[in-house]
This record gives sequence, structure tokens and C-alpha cells, in this order.
Amino acid sequence: FQIGKYSEVLLAHLVTNWMGDDGFVKSLDFQLRNINIMGNMNWLKGSVVRKYVESGEHLVDLDIWSEDQDGTVITKAKATVKLISSSDK
Repeated sequence: FQIGKYSEVLLAHLVTNWMGDDGFVKSLDFQLRNINIMGNMNWLKGSVVRKYVESGEHLVDLDIWSEDQDGTVITKAKATVKLISSSDK
């Protein structure tokens, strides 16, 4: 069991929950920054960095990260998600 992979899966889960069933994860760049000690609390956070249309696809760039109870950043990631436009429904 690798703690780094577990942290990566948590961030991927955050993104897929945020985007919903119609979204598609185009990329996820993950970095483990600190040790995630068993028993520590973790908060998953994120922000939208950019929304744009490229080659007819509606894309969103996200910065996502996890912090422990002391505010130390444990993991960081950048994701690009393809979303369905309201005009495509």
C-alpha cells in the first residue's frame, strides 16, 4: 500500500465528483509534497484557474491540493476537465 498513490486517488475522486457524470478528465498532474501521516486529518481543496474553449471542447483548468490539520500542503495537482456546455444538452 503506497500512501502517495492513496493521496493521488483522493484528489482524482475530488475532481470526478466536482465534474459530474458528463465530464471527462483530460489530464491530472500530481505531486506529493509532504508525508501524509496516518491518523492526520486531510482537507481536499481546489479552485478553478481557467475556463476556455479549445477545438470545440469546453475545458476547465483546476488547481487542487490536500492539507493536513496544521495547514501543511501534502499533495498538489493540476487537472484539465472537459465539461458539457449548456448549449450541448
